Amino acid sequence: MKRSAKAIWTGNLKHGRGMMDTDSGKRGFVPDSIHTKAEVNLENVVGDWSINSVHLKVIANIPEASEEIIKQCANSAKENCPVSKLLNTDITMDLKIISQESNLHMNA
Repeated sequence: MKRSAKAIWTGNLKHGRGMMDTDSGKRGFVPDSIHTKAEVNLENVVGDWSINSVHLKVIANIPEASEEIIKQCANSAKENCPVSKLLNTDITMDLKIISQESNLHMNA
């Protein structure tokens, strides 16, 4: 199976902006937004740098999916990501779900 992803970044690291397009969406839910921040801990062991942990902060707004489904999908992505397996490091995640009720209050 071949999968693809495209990423576009413009500007410098601090003030730039980016966009990503992947082959995701196999469950049929279309997210309004998913924001992910990865905090990577680097360690210098005998002059050689390695990643010893990654912490993901995810905010998901997927109106058509229940909280349970969103949690299952997020945990599955974290546990089964081929890149995560390649890193062979501790990966943790905080997941905030923006619910339909939150959206109704925000738009009222």
